[in-house]
Amino acid sequence: MRFRVKFNLSNESIPKDKNRLILSLLKTAYSKYDRDYYESLYGENQPKRKSFTFSTYLPQAKFLQDQIIIPSCSFDLEFSSYDNYDSLMFYNSIIGILNKNIDIKGNSITAKNIINVKEKPILNDYAKFKTLSPISIREHHGDNKTTWYHLLDTQKGKDIFLHNIKIQALDQFGDKAKYDLDDLRLSVIKAKEVRVKHYDIVIPSNLAIIEIQAKPYLLDYFYKAGVCSQRSSGFGMLDLT
Repeated sequence: MRFRVKFNLSNESIPKDKNRLILSLLKTAYSKYDRDYYESLYGENQPKRKSFTFSTYLPQAKFLQDQIIIPSCSFDLEFSSYDNYDSLMFYNSIIGILNKNIDIKGNSITAKNIINVKEKPILNDYAKFKTLSPISIREHHGDNKTTWYHLLDTQKGKDIFLHNIKIQALDQFGDKAKYDLDDLRLSVIKAKEVRVKHYDIVIPSNLAIIEIQAKPYLLDYFYKAGVCSQRSSGFGMLDLT
């Protein structure tokens, strides 16, 4: 399911690390509504594998060195999840903070409304997507102390992207997806490099238009859950185009 939430700000400046701000906001909403669910997502003991992603729309935003200026003092958050329970918990958590001021990072943020966004059906074995938030292609080795980020305009980036979404699908569907993933294909139609500040790290990533060839149930999953790395931190959200 997919939702759009309108937020107001008490002042026009937010940190450049905007996804961190959104995560703090979501954690506050979840913890106020259901502490057990919050712990299942973000607690240290057996954290829940997350099936959701999000993106932000910042109207007329000006990106400065350490902050983002939003003259309208408002922004939209779009949230999507493959899991209906996660969607319900998000909806109920946002309802719980409607018209209440949440103080984060020197700003007061207020959820004003939430609407359901109609999803589009996928019937074919291919789909063209546009990114609503940048795609993060992260490569780990060994104990994950060494991390590389790749871009879609390189062959290495495309290879790691396909590897990562195969792992993502196997985590979700298990053996059901094992043989279907042999037919997974990627075409990059357009890719623009963007650098996103995230928890004090600048991540090279891509805004893009891509086409993925796969079984419709896999395409539907990528459409709803997002693709590749750091999805639940505001990367890899897709829309059909």
